[in-house]
Amino acid sequence: GAARALGQVGGGVAGPCCVDASGSWATGVVGNGRRLMVATSFTMVVAGLLGSSFLAGGERELTFAYLVAFSGVGVNAVLAPYLYALQALSLFQWNLVRLSQPILNLVAVIVWYLAAPFTVLAASICLLISYTMQLLFAYASGRRAMLETTGTASVTAGDLLSLGLKQASSAAQQGLAGDLNRIVRYQVGEHA
Repeated sequence: GAARALGQVGGGVAGPCCVDASGSWATGVVGNGRRLMVATSFTMVVAGLLGSSFLAGGERELTFAYLVAFSGVGVNAVLAPYLYALQALSLFQWNLVRLSQPILNLVAVIVWYLAAPFTVLAASICLLISYTMQLLFAYASGRRAMLETTGTASVTAGDLLSLGLKQASSAAQQGLAGDLNRIVRYQVGEHA
């Protein structure tokens, strides 16, 4: 939630805004977006890895679930800029890529449930697998869409930060509130 929002530096909004309809800025947006997100996400991943045991209250399985979740922030940093650019380049392909994640997650959950006990850690792993697959689909579709475009316009990291930080500050607050809500519900035993 909040860690991903901060690690993205608002890339989910800044990326599509900076990629114009012709896609001429796509390569610059993806490259600069990835550089920004890797730098900020690294901090989130390290903080998450160091704080996982604390967040889990020392519970071993929940600690590993947090470790899996925070590793997803790193995967997101490397591949999500393609998803953002794809939204501006081809809304149809973007929708297909976005649709793949819940379907893949459902398949992973069913397979895991039939093969082994389904736990919080299993749910985290299934989610990470499905999200990573979605981002790999976005990478393949985004690269293909960018290769089909031409142009010489560029976008700087400053352009992305200018738009992205405004969105990230709002998204981080919403994500943190949701994360805290889930932690409190887990601690009181609802496991929702």
